Amino acid sequence: MTAAPSPLTAHREDDLIEAIREADTAGVPVILRRGDEASPAAGRVILDATRGITVNDDGCDPTGLVYCGAVTVTVAAGEPWDGVVARAVAEEWVGLEALSGLPGTVGEVVAANPQVFGQSPGDTVAAVHTWDRQQQARAYLAMVYCEFGPDGSKLSRDLLADGTPRFVPLKVSFLLKQGDLTTPIRDQKLAELLGVSEGARVPLRQVRERLLEQPASPTP
Repeated sequence: MTAAPSPLTAHREDDLIEAIREADTAGVPVILRRGDEASPAAGRVILDATRGITVNDDGCDPTGLVYCGAVTVTVAAGEPWDGVVARAVAEEWVGLEALSGLPGTVGEVVAANPQVFGQSPGDTVAAVHTWDRQQQARAYLAMVYCEFGPDGSKLSRDLLADGTPRFVPLKVSFLLKQGDLTTPIRDQKLAELLGVSEGARVPLRQVRERLLEQPASPTP
């Protein structure tokens, strides 16, 4: 029996795209890995090790012509999800704190769009930059085209004939409001966990610290 080829690790976005293109051209199933999962017996295993976070805070200038009080944070899909949440809380970016502790990468979590304590990744996604394997081209999916819902997103539901995803996330842009407090808490379970009434606003750090004390969350 011929041994499966060793996984290819892509540290750059262009390398990731090239590896996917080569496998698709050869008709070899693409198994994208963003962590340390065991490799399957068949298919081209590609490890997404892309990293990088870019912050654009131009919209936070109260003297600007367009003041929204928010930052645009663009993150490589291979970045660990919880590291991004930790930075958001530290930088006082509102909207990801209830998603603390989720395993996986930004690409995985955004595609799965888990609903946790009244929050989901899709609530703050402005756009997902992807590689469209069907068209063999980059595709920019604005939030409205991502079809986020409780059952996932277009990224998880739109599959090729071999059952693998058509769209591969390359990076995700989030639009995050600034502040040290949450928006009013509407999720009853989260309110009970924090010991506050529904509608209360609490420090972002308090939410994250309390959630990290809980048992590990399931993989998206």
